[in-house]
Amino acid sequence: MITRTFSQQKTIRNPLKRTDVFRCAHAAHRDFDFAVSAYHVLKEKQCFPDGCMDFKWHCRSLKRNKKCHRGYTNPGKKCDGCNELIEDKIQRTPKIMVSAKNYVEFTEQLVDFQNFLDSVKGKKVIINGLLSSVKPMIIGNGTPEGRKFTGFLLTLKEGFIGFDRIEDTIYARVGSEQQQLNKFRPGDKVEFKGYIFIDRGRMVLKKIGAVTVFERGEGYIWETAKARVAAQSGIFLENKPRKCRRCPMGLLVDGDNSGCSNGRRIFCMQGIENPEECVFDIYDKYLTNGD
Repeated sequence: MITRTFSQQKTIRNPLKRTDVFRCAHAAHRDFDFAVSAYHVLKEKQCFPDGCMDFKWHCRSLKRNKKCHRGYTNPGKKCDGCNELIEDKIQRTPKIMVSAKNYVEFTEQLVDFQNFLDSVKGKKVIINGLLSSVKPMIIGNGTPEGRKFTGFLLTLKEGFIGFDRIEDTIYARVGSEQQQLNKFRPGDKVEFKGYIFIDRGRMVLKKIGAVTVFERGEGYIWETAKARVAAQSGIFLENKPRKCRRCPMGLLVDGDNSGCSNGRRIFCMQGIENPEECVFDIYDKYLTNGD
């Protein structure tokens, strides 16, 4: 790692997670006020500037209250070739929400960030910062339960790589044994080594080691047994309420990322189906420090 004097300190920003540059009118983004990350637009869907094609299907027979001769009740791709099928093509193009000057600055940030990623690729770097949250890590899968507990996810809101300041959230994935050994909790001031990679636009650390905890926080310590119980008893919510995204018992779980959806679902570890009945929002300290 290249060391720098204080005067040579750089600020590292991750423009891939910016949600102020683009807006998309696709219904899949309604829960996030139609804000989409630059990563989603430029890297994942690659829908700018050419846009993307969406389809809506209608059935002449069903509109006349007649039964489908194939036995279907909803029109879709399975109806391909049927004379009763009406297919509407919808072209959508993300809109740029910043000025031309600011967009040029944004593209320059992308270049700088890619240069940074190239400089640390395959290298184990030193990260230090403040843990803002520690939560079980659950991923969506094809099992009947629809989810799987895979360890814990640490979130650093204030971090440094060497002397260089990171202005964006950094995530670190740790296994159950590592969580049991280090007992990470919100408020911990830590330092460790790890490899940086990009996961859906997010900076994530993997294979972390050489852990040092300089100061202990007062947050909740997750244990593996309780995390497994939460994974089994929790439920997915239909929508993505803001208060659930910020709640200490709410997780944004990555899915299969099909269609134009960002593939992320809210998982309530308390198993509360109706967010209006949840009492966790009385804890203002959690709602003011959401991820």
